[in-house]
Formats: sequence, structure tokens, C-alpha cells
Amino acid sequence: MAEFSGYFWHRFISHVGIFSWLPNDFLRRRHFHHHEEYPLHKIRDISYVTSCDITFIIAGFLTCLIAFGLVLLKAITLLSFLLIIAGGILFGIAIGIVHDSYHIKYLELTKRWRWLFKFQWFRKYYVWARRCHDMHHVVNANYFVIIPVDWFFRTLVTKKPEAHDELFPRFDPALISSCKKPMIRR
Repeated sequence: MAEFSGYFWHRFISHVGIFSWLPNDFLRRRHFHHHEEYPLHKIRDISYVTSCDITFIIAGFLTCLIAFGLVLLKAITLLSFLLIIAGGILFGIAIGIVHDSYHIKYLELTKRWRWLFKFQWFRKYYVWARRCHDMHHVVNANYFVIIPVDWFFRTLVTKKPEAHDELFPRFDPALISSCKKPMIRR
């Protein structure tokens, strides 16, 4: 559920900008900054410089509200709701850690997570998912972080594209917001 809600948020709100009419397009500003901070030619560093894109927290909160609405409608039990929330929080933390790791040099990662990279199946999947994320920085595809839900929506790209897409349609780069700038005011 976390990966699906993250996919929709990431694709339609952070990139396409279905709420770009909100003040200063504030739901896309910091995500745009992340893409500017990590263009394909310098996608990795020794350590990850956070984009402080807190809008994904808003997506998580809205998902929780929807799940609670399902409890009120008696579509799910309170126990199911609590399990969804706990699982969503844990998976959301995992998504954050894994996404940050996609922007760290591989040798640094294998030092930090040596025990995980000993598993060949993990190493192969991680390298594939990381390559997919790299491509996300140049094409409107691969919005997933851990589970490739893009496959369901036909936005999974596994081969390097020949051309770059416009990743943020109708976004004014003058609105870019780093962690040092407020999200809503310019």
C-alpha cells in the first residue's frame, strides 16, 4: 500500500503537478530540487544530501486518513487499520533509507551494509532497482523505490533511454526550494 500510494504521489503530484495551482507550486518545489541536485552525470556521492521533501509525509498521512475512513465505513477492522499503519510506517522508513542509498557511491554502501551485499539475490535486485532509479532522473518512469509497481502501470523502463523527458511539465525553475528556503514563500 505504501509503495502504491507513493507511486501515485510521486508521479502525479511531485512530477506531473496536478496541484501546481497551489501557492508557488509548493508540492513540487523540493522534489524538483532533488532532481537538480542529482542529475544523471552526478547521481552519486559519498553521502546523500537530503532534499527534505516532506510532501511524501503528506501522502502517508492521507493514506492513513483513507484507511481510517475504511474503518468508519466498517470496510476493515480496527486491527487491520493498525496493521496497515504500522506496516506503512515501517515500509515508509525503509523506502527513505533505500532511496537515499541509491545516491551513495556503491563502494561506500558495501562498506556500510556489508552483511546485506553478501547475499547475491539482494545485490542483483538492488543493482537493478538502483539502475531503474537512475533512469527515473531522466525519464517519466520508474517512480517506485523498492517494489516495481511501475510494471502494473506500464511505466517501468529497464533500458537506458535515448532522449531525456521533461520531468516536471509546466514547472517554473525559479520556484525551486532547497532545505534552506521555505516551501511556500519565495
